[in-house]
Amino acid sequence: NTTGIYSVTLNDGSGCPYTTFIRIIVNSGPPAVIVNSGKDELCLGETTMLSVTANSNWTYVWSSNDPNANGQTTNYVYPGSTPPGTYTYTVIITDTTTGCLVNDTVVVSVQNVHAAALYTDTLVDQGTAITIGATATGGSGTYTYLWSPVDYLNDAHTSTPVSTPLADTHYLVTVTSGPCFDTAAVNVRVNIVQSPVAIPNAFSPNDDGKNDVFYPVITNAVAKVKTF
Repeated sequence: NTTGIYSVTLNDGSGCPYTTFIRIIVNSGPPAVIVNSGKDELCLGETTMLSVTANSNWTYVWSSNDPNANGQTTNYVYPGSTPPGTYTYTVIITDTTTGCLVNDTVVVSVQNVHAAALYTDTLVDQGTAITIGATATGGSGTYTYLWSPVDYLNDAHTSTPVSTPLADTHYLVTVTSGPCFDTAAVNVRVNIVQSPVAIPNAFSPNDDGKNDVFYPVITNAVAKVKTF
């Protein structure tokens, strides 16, 4: 692997040596290190650039399962304009002055995560617990959840938190997987339930037949009132 003069000596049957010399020139090939100027994990819609050193004496051929890059003959390609999946990019560089060639390979993953609410709008009586939730697909298969606001929730970091709302609340959940995320929304509307018993805040005991006695006002929803 070093340029120099090399010799070889042979002995014939009579023991006489024969020596010959040859000069070997070892040409160094072009460097083939792919420079990734972005990331090797992309979200759907993102792009990055893979490049190698440019030289007018070199030719480039890319091979890839990405149809946008396969067969390209520039010193750079742009992964990412593809459906989710794992893509391999190999470049072969040939030095046209020496005939030497080298290659390098990188792998880029294109991911997409999708979040969906179990239901987007629901009505619940005030103070009644209800399980809201979201599902996720795509991405790396591992998901984290963050609900906002955290009002009335028992856990803001689970896929199925329980809400016990006292007022209308619009929840937004952010689902993250690897470098990608998606959001979904749940609108919880609260039905304000009126109490079947109302307690007056005043009475007028003047024997005029109006509001002379202090007692609770009840509706037909109450079957029995016990006084003591």
